[in-house]
Amino acid sequence: MEAEVEAERQRAESREQETRAGADVIHLAAGVGAARRMGGAAAAGGTGGGAGGGPGGGTAASGRSAAEQWARRERGWGAPGAGRAGAETREAEAGRGRQREAESGAEAEAETEARSRRQEAEAEAEAQRAEARQAEAEAEAEAEAEAEAEAETEAEASGVQGAAGAGRKGA
Repeated sequence: MEAEVEAERQRAESREQETRAGADVIHLAAGVGAARRMGGAAAAGGTGGGAGGGPGGGTAASGRSAAEQWARRERGWGAPGAGRAGAETREAEAGRGRQREAESGAEAEAETEARSRRQEAEAEAEAQRAEARQAEAEAEAEAEAEAEAEAETEAEASGVQGAAGAGRKGA
């Protein structure tokens, strides 16, 4: 029972981690989108000025690149150009791997606990059988002692009667 509860707790924790990881991805994607929009606004502003078009365009491009690099560093996605989809896949697979490990660990723990309970039950049953054998042996010994005592009592009684009978004959 406790193993089942622990397994369920670990599954819930794993789901929570996956949900948190998904929320982080959404948050970072929103940050990248905002940076792109800001960069695009700078580009639009730059091109509107005619001569200012060059710097505006440069700001937009560098804004996207910096935002993407920041997002990758935050999530540990590695070198620039390592696509977000690949990182999400790796992250999801890692989450599933952790969940599988937790579940297999919980199953192994449940099996160990069941084996332990089985051994305890067998030991308890053996102890009860030993007590029953001991009680049976004591009952047999007591019955034999009672039978011997009864036999002695009968022997004494018949011996007294025999002695009394012999005394009459002799008189």
